[in-house]
Amino acid sequence: MKNFYVLFVLAIACPVALGVEKFCNEQDFENDDLMCCNSIVTPRPFGPKNQHKCCGNVSFRKDLQMCCNGVVTRPIIGRNADHRCCDNVGFDSRTHECCNGVVSLRPGGKKAAHKCCGNVAFNNKVRMCCNGAIVYRPQTGALWHHTCCGQQPFNIMTHICRKKTIYQRAPEPLKLKMKRVRLN
Repeated sequence: MKNFYVLFVLAIACPVALGVEKFCNEQDFENDDLMCCNSIVTPRPFGPKNQHKCCGNVSFRKDLQMCCNGVVTRPIIGRNADHRCCDNVGFDSRTHECCNGVVSLRPGGKKAAHKCCGNVAFNNKVRMCCNGAIVYRPQTGALWHHTCCGQQPFNIMTHICRKKTIYQRAPEPLKLKMKRVRLN
């Protein structure tokens, strides 16, 4: 009973000692409903306190939202570790790609082959970016043999580019291979 009485007196006389009140920029506030974000007292979001975070001077729930460049994103259903920021927008990196600050639908194929052309994601194994245009790769040659001539793709082993025009390479003369033969 004596311990209860001491606790009761402490709660009335000194709420800071019990952690009920906190200070934010020399302003006291109740920790249950409010939190301190960037020295500004702000209302806590609903839900468990261990999910509350600050984004600049605004509070949010980290299990439902993200803080992207100081902006709280809209609620994300099924928020998980695959969610990323693209400028100030949250997105799921399993299904989308961030291309120059714009969220773009992820193309098919392996993630390692995904590249951006301007604001659009594409599969680099099948297509390529030629001066801002996504075009199909040439049918022949290894990927490193493909390059652009203006907005047209070509294979550097079979063609050349001059003044944004593609020309077929002249055939190389046949090279004869000589084989050393040992005479007895």
